[in-house]
This record gives sequence, structure tokens and C-alpha cells, in this order.
Amino acid sequence: MGIWKNAFKLPGHRETTEEEKKLLCGLAEKINKRSMGMVTALAFESTRPLHNLSAQGLIFLMPMLNAVFNKEEVEKFVKLLENPNAVSFFIEQLNPESANPAANPARERDHVKKRP
Repeated sequence: MGIWKNAFKLPGHRETTEEEKKLLCGLAEKINKRSMGMVTALAFESTRPLHNLSAQGLIFLMPMLNAVFNKEEVEKFVKLLENPNAVSFFIEQLNPESANPAANPARERDHVKKRP
């Protein structure tokens, strides 16, 4: 039974490094500055099953992308798209108010019913 123990075991996903978190926070900050955080989070959530496929598409297009970007930069984004933990962290950074509603008192006031 020794060979069947790990026959169908999938490898686990690695944790997001501090360098990757810094890159994702900077990208999320730029997106949030333009008030596009919720739309981007929705797009990333809805296309979650396609992230590995898009990472492979980036690898396929790497010879053309190298004319504009460094090879290392493209490889960083490929690794980020392949890691579901990094994508989840990015989505959390796009919508920081949802994690802590007390941080945004204006949002709480909007939900309070006004009395006539």
C-alpha cells in the first residue's frame, strides 16, 4: 500500500512572501486610488479557475512581453497567478473595508435608517 498512499495527493500551495505582498499591496493601492478596487476584486474572483491558464498564456507570450518587460517581472506575475494564496491576498487588499467595517464609519452611517 506504500505507493498508493501518495498516488493522488496534490501538492500544497506555498505562502505568499513579503516581497510578493509588497508588490501586490502597491498594485492594489494604485487600483484603489482610481476607485476600481471592487470591480477588480469581482473580476479576479470570477476568473479564479482560469488563473493557471492565464499564467500559462503569459509563459507562451513571454518572448513578445520581453520586449517591454524584464523576464524576471513576467516570471513574478506568472508565479503570483499560479498561487491561490497570493490571489486571495490581492483580493483582500483591493477591498480592505470589507474585512474591518469599523475602519470606515461613513459606511456604517449609510446603513442606518433615517427617522422621519
